[in-house]
Amino acid sequence: MNKKNPITVIAVVFVVLALGTTVLGISFQTPHSHDHVHEQDHQASSSEAAANGEQEYTCSMHPNFRSTDPNDRCPICGMELVPVTSSSARDDDVVAIELSGRSLALLSLQTFVVEKGSATAQLRLIGSLDFDERALTTISAWTSGRIERLHVNYSGAQVEAGAPLVELYSPELLIAQQELLQAQRQANREAPAFLAESNQTTLRAARERLRLLGLSSSQIEQVIARGEASDRIEIHAPSSGLVVTRNVSQGDYVNTGDTLLELADAERMWAVFELFERDLAYIEVGQTLTFSLTSSEQPIEGVVESLSPRLDADSRTRQVRVAIQNA
Repeated sequence: MNKKNPITVIAVVFVVLALGTTVLGISFQTPHSHDHVHEQDHQASSSEAAANGEQEYTCSMHPNFRSTDPNDRCPICGMELVPVTSSSARDDDVVAIELSGRSLALLSLQTFVVEKGSATAQLRLIGSLDFDERALTTISAWTSGRIERLHVNYSGAQVEAGAPLVELYSPELLIAQQELLQAQRQANREAPAFLAESNQTTLRAARERLRLLGLSSSQIEQVIARGEASDRIEIHAPSSGLVVTRNVSQGDYVNTGDTLLELADAERMWAVFELFERDLAYIEVGQTLTFSLTSSEQPIEGVVESLSPRLDADSRTRQVRVAIQNA
């Protein structure tokens, strides 16, 4: 019996395997190529249908697919097809988004013409109104004594410049006025030059002491014209304003330097805002701000005067003071 060469057997097996693989490859590739040709034919027929004026349908997720059958489905995702509007373009380089009238109404879409100008930012901040600290006037007791009469006895009162505020009883003031009258009498007497100069120096010292006790020049002249000392002095408002603080009541005893009242110019105010850390880039000193209050939609304009030097560790905010004119 003839023996087969092992090398010949292996070569035969290899040739059989190679032929089998080639046949299988042809069988697998043939349907795929058929599908691809079918899709091209389908798209070509759709293009011809569109050219003939027939209604086309497409997939909202894959707009490149077109069909004239409304019951057809997208071969990629399986979604139902939607009609193609006449304004839809078949340019693959342009992506068009079309919305219905109802969708546009729900979106509240707004368009603006691009133009060159200053950028603005709108912030929603928490704040409050306060009086401008630079327009506050403190009425202090220049001498110790007792409040005999309080002409303004409530906060919020509006006073005019020169109006009486407090009548103060002061024994120290009585002594100072008596010294002034005595110095005035000595200065009016005839005396040698060296003595007359000394009397004038004493008179000037007496006037200065009364001035340091809170008397104005006109009040000192009134004491000299009256020729009689008084143990009471009226403290007048140095400027018009609103009484924002009242620290004493009638009958109280006060010491030198105690604060009696505090006046504020009601037309000069501050808007103090709490600016969050994320909005710090929008605000700077000297900037003009326009804002409105929750109680009124009327716009108010002011200038940023200062920003607090430190960031609040709890709220992560900085205070912004905006100077406004409260007409």
